[in-house]
Amino acid sequence: MINVRRIKEFCVVLMALPLLAACGGDGKKEEDRTPVEIQAPASAMRVGNSPVVQAGGTLQFTANKNVTWGLGSFSLTGAGIPIPDIGQGTGLFTAPANVVGSVSVVATDVDNPQNTAQITVRVVNPRIVFEAGFDPSADIEAGVSGDTPHESVLFKAWVDSGLNDVTLTLAAEAGRGGADVVSGTNDVIYTSPAVPGSDTLTLSVRNFPGVPQVSLPISVKPIVTYVVGHINDIPTLWVNNEPVSLTRGNLRGAANSLFVSGGNAYVAGYEYEAMRPDEPYATIWTNNRSTRLGSAGSRANSVFVAGNGDVYVAGYVYEGSSSYATLWVNNRPTRLGSAGSSANSVFITGDGDVYATGTIPHSIPTQIGFQTGNMPVVWKKNGNVYDVIHELSDDAIATSFRSANSIFVSGGDVYVAGVEGGDCSETYGMWRCNVSVAAVWKNGGDPRLLDGNSANSVFVSGDFVYVTGYERIDTEPDAAVYAKFWVNDHVSAIFPGGLEAKSVFVLGGNTYAAGYGIDGALIWKNGEPQDIDLAGEDYSAANAIVVNLE
Repeated sequence: MINVRRIKEFCVVLMALPLLAACGGDGKKEEDRTPVEIQAPASAMRVGNSPVVQAGGTLQFTANKNVTWGLGSFSLTGAGIPIPDIGQGTGLFTAPANVVGSVSVVATDVDNPQNTAQITVRVVNPRIVFEAGFDPSADIEAGVSGDTPHESVLFKAWVDSGLNDVTLTLAAEAGRGGADVVSGTNDVIYTSPAVPGSDTLTLSVRNFPGVPQVSLPISVKPIVTYVVGHINDIPTLWVNNEPVSLTRGNLRGAANSLFVSGGNAYVAGYEYEAMRPDEPYATIWTNNRSTRLGSAGSRANSVFVAGNGDVYVAGYVYEGSSSYATLWVNNRPTRLGSAGSSANSVFITGDGDVYATGTIPHSIPTQIGFQTGNMPVVWKKNGNVYDVIHELSDDAIATSFRSANSIFVSGGDVYVAGVEGGDCSETYGMWRCNVSVAAVWKNGGDPRLLDGNSANSVFVSGDFVYVTGYERIDTEPDAAVYAKFWVNDHVSAIFPGGLEAKSVFVLGGNTYAAGYGIDGALIWKNGEPQDIDLAGEDYSAANAIVVNLE
């Protein structure tokens, strides 16, 4: 016979088993010992394991169990800024405004206060920073050549997070053209549209939309390329590849230097007279109209237009049998050096300081008399006189190999490109230098010798020093000569087809050079040859190049 009462008692025991399993031997609930874990949003930027939040921004944290939220240690800068509380449940951290630093977010187990976890939050206050001297409110100029977009490195910009170990990324976007930021360089590159006009370049901080954007106005203008030199000994100006003869009646001569200001093209050189075909006359052409500067035997080697409109021309005049370094200011001459001197290049700074470079005669005593050579020098205007502020070469050596060909002043530093004597030796007090060596001087210091034979032109842009010239390699057949291009003393290019590069110019991160090769005048852009109209003639050369936005 079945005992119904015992069956009911057994069922009660079975039903109670799950409840007893959840309790200790004394019937109390067992403790959940799962460690507390905190998760920051997957989209949050991190430095190591620390999420990063913008000052004034929020981060929402989650935990794997029921916790209370609080703040631990913090090192936020900004005295007097209160640290806000964090709410219950899901943790919502609000960073203080206008501060930077670190703060620990702590989650505490509701059922076990000893069970905690914390995560360090880095609070940043980003701002977009520009290189010194850059005015973000000024209209930026970019170029377009024909219907070809022009790529320009416009400026340097970066993001200052406020914390040394937190690096944020700058983003650039253009309205009509293209824009990018070169990683690791802070160079902002803008590519113009194919049509001139206005554009806007917008800078922002990646992953931080709360940082105010910076909008920069851009004016896209046509690129105009000016080149001077000669075709069949006729001084010639090319404007966008179109040649124009500068002399009247096709008089022979040469155009040596070029400066463009206010839409006006100034060219320095010399021309011969029909009745005196062997004696040059220093000449300046302004928009193809010539003005004679000196008497027979004179030459104009360099032209520069100051900010106030004054026109400076460096060269020399002949008196008797000697040359005298001369600087013309608005066609009025001032003598710089003694007999045997020459001024080859002139530069005016934005502050109006006037520099020129060239050579003066230099003699040293020997056992059999005196040996005479050239001393490259730099003159600087001091009041109403021009003082020699740098003698660039060793005064114990006299050699005719030396020359100072080009000068550029940037940030108060004075750069000169020219030639030094190389492989020099002394016998009985007489010095002999067997080769010429391309050289660059900075602030009158020791020359930095380049692997070439002449440095003809120097241009400085930002942290880069650009130099053009040539190298003669006697060990090759017919003593081969190559046009060369150096950047910061290192060879950047050997120009295809070139024998000599006479001039260098930099605009918007692009490098332009002018010179000549076997087939005549040549120009290069970023090391690649460009078309130039030689009017069907073979005998020609390009001596200077300027690229302008107009």
